[in-house]
Amino acid sequence: MSVTVPVIVALDCSTTACKAVVFDLEGRTVCESRRYVTTTSPQPGWYEQDPHEWWEAATDALTSVVDLLLPEQQPVALGITHQRETFVCVDRNWQPIRPAILWLDNRAEDQVARLGAPDVHALTGKPPSTVPSLYKLAWLAEHEPDTIRRTHQVLDVHAYVARCLTGEAVTSWASADSTALVDLSTRTWSPYLLGLCGLTPDQVPRLAAPGDTIAGLLPDVARRTGLPPGLPVVAGAGDGQCAGIGVGALESGTAYLNLGTSFSLGAFVAGHSTYPGLRTVATAAPDASAVETLLTSGGMTMTWLRQKLLDADDPDLQAAAAQVPPGANGLLFLPYLGGRETPRHLPDVRAAFFGLGVEHGRPELLRAVIEGLAYDQRDSLNHLEQQVGADVKRITITGGLAQSTLIAQIFANVLGVPVSAAPEREGTALGAAIIAAVGGHQTPYRSVREAARTMTRTATPISPNPADVKFYEAAYHLRADVLSTFDTATAALTALRRL
Repeated sequence: MSVTVPVIVALDCSTTACKAVVFDLEGRTVCESRRYVTTTSPQPGWYEQDPHEWWEAATDALTSVVDLLLPEQQPVALGITHQRETFVCVDRNWQPIRPAILWLDNRAEDQVARLGAPDVHALTGKPPSTVPSLYKLAWLAEHEPDTIRRTHQVLDVHAYVARCLTGEAVTSWASADSTALVDLSTRTWSPYLLGLCGLTPDQVPRLAAPGDTIAGLLPDVARRTGLPPGLPVVAGAGDGQCAGIGVGALESGTAYLNLGTSFSLGAFVAGHSTYPGLRTVATAAPDASAVETLLTSGGMTMTWLRQKLLDADDPDLQAAAAQVPPGANGLLFLPYLGGRETPRHLPDVRAAFFGLGVEHGRPELLRAVIEGLAYDQRDSLNHLEQQVGADVKRITITGGLAQSTLIAQIFANVLGVPVSAAPEREGTALGAAIIAAVGGHQTPYRSVREAARTMTRTATPISPNPADVKFYEAAYHLRADVLSTFDTATAALTALRRL
């Protein structure tokens, strides 16, 4: 008689791809598959996706991993994580009325200026920014009122995918929280916030707690993917919260840094307090929150570099950049391709190279970009520690850039603390699997913390190099002098772009 081996399927619908990752009950990756999704930009600063593409990519990825499973490996739960703040308006037939609007879309600056009041930050934990869904929904109410009138429900990515999987449009409060339509203290939809963007409580999906079983997998989805019919689909959380859980950053003195399309540095804290310039987000633990910083153009900067200037993934180029002295031979990069969010929303700020000369080549450019990203995270870490009162002793990184030894070493040197790359490359998916392990059948875990202790591991940290730390400490303070003059340059460049 063969022995059944329980496994958990995590579905991660991120900004660039839908990934299906299978884990065993000790958190080790069994297999994975991904399918990319397309982002369109109908106007500068606008970013949209076709939700049908989310579902096609998700089912293709799920089908692929099921084909890779051994006969004895039996899925016992399916967990969901996803790009936060992105939403789609659907009609009564659950069909999209218009393309989904993404988290990085910045069309709603006027609405942020009018609605981004302190009471909204206090209620939601989200400082004024174009990232939360609230302001873009308010934009729709003003510029596309027929869309809001026709909207049966506004679905985040979690609710959309959950309905496709189970027939139930359900999201978790740890997912919906990022929309800035949820009262952080009660973890329920806020009628006041819904009213700001012209919605009623009937136009948002049902909320579940992370770890709750939404429903079983629909028979037709089971036939298409090969997953068991009735497989428990478990409510999850947004990608940032899942990344923190998946890299084992729940303990005091640790922080997580998700190096995805955006960079999000965060730490878990007790309670639901809000802090100037920081995002407080609901987590899978009802008694705790995550406090995060944000750089919207984090991983996007490396994509831009790869597509426009040089192959940042070339091992030979990375080796050459590692030989460039700290400071990239006097080249400084400010990584604000899409504006700045921490410590305050500065949408007109743009990136810049300072000190560029004929002596600089591709290795210096690559090193300067990585150092610029690391300096920004030093700003974020300092702000996080000052506001929250945290003392971060170790940072675990995850996401697409976390496997680069060059990036990890430069970040450790600039931040001045040991940096570990999560052993499981898909830390966000692992976080969703940990939550699903609590809510699934045939699993031994009764809490997220208990599951995380078993299912996460700590990689050998990369320690800061003392000589480089000394250099970067001095350079960091000199960089502050550059930033102090940057406001004037930003105003001039903004005026130039508007000519």
